[in-house]
Amino acid sequence: MELHQLIGFYHIVKLGSFTRAAEATFRTQSALSQQIKKLEQELSVTLFERIGKQGVQLTDEGHRVFEFTEKLVRNKEELLDDLAELKGDFTGRVSVAAPLAIMQCYLPPILEDFKAKYPTVSLYLKHMNPQKCIDDVLSGAIDIALVHGSTVPGNLEQTPWRAGEYALMVPKGHELTKQIVTLEDIVRFPLILPQKNVKFSARSLLDAMLDEAGLSYKVVMESPNVQLNAEYVSRGLGISCILSYEPFREMYKDTVDFIILNHIFPKENVSIIQRRGNKVQGVKQTLLTHILES
Repeated sequence: MELHQLIGFYHIVKLGSFTRAAEATFRTQSALSQQIKKLEQELSVTLFERIGKQGVQLTDEGHRVFEFTEKLVRNKEELLDDLAELKGDFTGRVSVAAPLAIMQCYLPPILEDFKAKYPTVSLYLKHMNPQKCIDDVLSGAIDIALVHGSTVPGNLEQTPWRAGEYALMVPKGHELTKQIVTLEDIVRFPLILPQKNVKFSARSLLDAMLDEAGLSYKVVMESPNVQLNAEYVSRGLGISCILSYEPFREMYKDTVDFIILNHIFPKENVSIIQRRGNKVQGVKQTLLTHILES
């Protein structure tokens, strides 16, 4: 029984599939499958009852091995961080995830500065939607993620970091820029929005408010990519309701106008999230502190 076999098993259970576990452990799916087969042979047990679209189901023996493995992975991470801190050795690896807008608007200069100060630290960055960020932090596949705070479940630690505001993105000089916008005003124009099944988007909040007000609207384009939506808004195809950040508004101020909707929607925060009770120190704590102080 080897450590990499147990870590592979841990990620399969946490992530619910061989494919995602192989990605998280930087192995091919076939290599990971062989590791698990060898682990079962060495332990003389069957670990999984079923593996399918609904996730994985463990045998009784599998549950026992997972309990052991979960403690092992946590202790391994804490040991490596402790040793790095004692040696002043900043050669560890930190994984960071965020949705595209946060990844594009906030992180580039911050992480560039971090790498300049700590060139031996290995950074692994991943652009993911908010729900995937949360899932991967919960599973331990990602160390730190940045998402808007209202999406964060209570079993994760969150630290508010930057303010965000819901806004209407409209073509330059649009008539709505000359008035206080209401929900009735918004639905008079064709909308560019994320798909309905995209969780934690401005659309989900807008849908709830429009349903309550008994208002219908017309969607002319569906995309979760706010940068792409800005391009089509600038060309007059429609208007878009987004969760906006100051760097994003600054980036696109010459091509579209932004109408802040604080009188309609609640304000939002970008929060830094990590597993609750997770002992963060060493290079991970250094990166976390660097982001918070930036």
